[in-house]
Amino acid sequence: MLNHTTLGGRLRRLRLDRGMSQVQLGKAAGIDNSTVSLIEAGERQGHPATIKALADALDCTVADLITEEAP
Repeated sequence: MLNHTTLGGRLRRLRLDRGMSQVQLGKAAGIDNSTVSLIEAGERQGHPATIKALADALDCTVADLITEEAP
């Protein structure tokens, strides 16, 4: 199962690395910025299509968002 906190943390890191606000990412992904906020906070998992749209908007793969890194 996907760790919501891990997804949210990766999403936030990638968004900030690209210099995007939650509003900008939401617009680029075609979703509401409140959804971006909820996912980053770990309060929402996000539908697979939403995660794909976020990955596309961030120019990364879905795996970049959901795969746990080795310690």
